[in-house]
Order: sequence, then structure tokens, then C-alpha cells
Amino acid sequence: MAIPAHGEVIDLPHFVLGPVPRFYGPDIGKDPGSFAPDPLNITMIGDRIYVPTLTRLKIPNSLTPEEWGPYSSGPTTYWDSMLVYSVNVQDVLDDKKTHVAAEMHMQNLVSWAPYLKLGQSSGRTMVRAYGQHISGFDDLPEDFRANLKKCTPEIFDLDAWTDMRLDSVDLANELAEARKNGTLDIDQDDYVAPVIKKFDQLAD
Repeated sequence: MAIPAHGEVIDLPHFVLGPVPRFYGPDIGKDPGSFAPDPLNITMIGDRIYVPTLTRLKIPNSLTPEEWGPYSSGPTTYWDSMLVYSVNVQDVLDDKKTHVAAEMHMQNLVSWAPYLKLGQSSGRTMVRAYGQHISGFDDLPEDFRANLKKCTPEIFDLDAWTDMRLDSVDLANELAEARKNGTLDIDQDDYVAPVIKKFDQLAD
């Protein structure tokens, strides 16, 4: 994929995320380095209950600009994640149910992903997703399941997937391994750092 801001062609990785523990309640989300969401006001509209959450992270970036150049978004990594669960009120009021079907919408504003090589440019990566809670892999549509098995087959091996995976950590480890092996592109003598255009210049 060619990045319009600098014209360099990059490979987009297939990343693995999780399992990420998220809990909802009045006494969580106080730690600025936690994935636990801050509880927001629950709203009922018609026959549905909407449960919004907000996760805010501000942590030191392990990829410092001095060491990693265009792979680093700056000395600090920012992550704002807004997630809304929607459930049927009758399911919630049913004392016999311990879990209920939920529809979800998520939007993240995160510091630039390292593989974009946008360096310390202004802005963030925006991610939006929506879908439904499912009971397991068997409930995945066949085309989704086939794509996941092709691109990230390791997620189906639940017995071996015991540690939390974060795409940013995995990529940082890959970059460190490439540097150790002498194959990191920005360390090569013939590497030319991309000239990043401001976003108001991209329309010209």
C-alpha cells in the first residue's frame, strides 16, 4: 500500500489482538495505564439499553523518535477507545440469564501505527468497528472464518493462546529483531527518509 502522505509503499500487517480483559463497574478505569473503561451514563431508548464506555491511555512510547525515526509517533502513545454495547431490556431483566446477546460499536483514536512510518506527524489513526457478540468460532460466517484461518490461523489455537497479544508490541519486537539481524530498512546506508506532507497539502 502506498501512503499518500509520503508516497512510500508499505506492507500492511495482519495483526492479532487479545485477549484484552475489559470489565465494567463504578470502581474501575482509574488507572491511566489500564485498559479498563471508565463507566459512562447508561441510556434506555425504547426496548434497548445502551452501555457506553471510554478507555483512555497515555503511556511512554517504547519506540522513541531518537532510536526509531519514522516508526515512532513520538515520546508518548495515546489511545482513546469508545465502545457502546446495546442489549434488549427483556434479556437484561431475565434473572435466568447470565449472558445476553449484545450489539457493539467501537471507535478508536490511537497514535499513528508504527508501520505507517508517519513519524511525529500531527494526527492519529482512527479505527471503527461494529458487530455482535458471538458464542465462539463456530458462529462466525464462513467467509470471515476462512479469511481468519488464512491470515491469522494462530487465533484458533486457544490452548496455546494464553498470553495477551498487542499488535503494537508485536511490531516493536519485530523491528527490534530486524535491527538485531541488520535488516532494518532505516539502518541501511542507502535508506532515504520519506518526506512527509502535511495533510492540507494532500488535496493539492
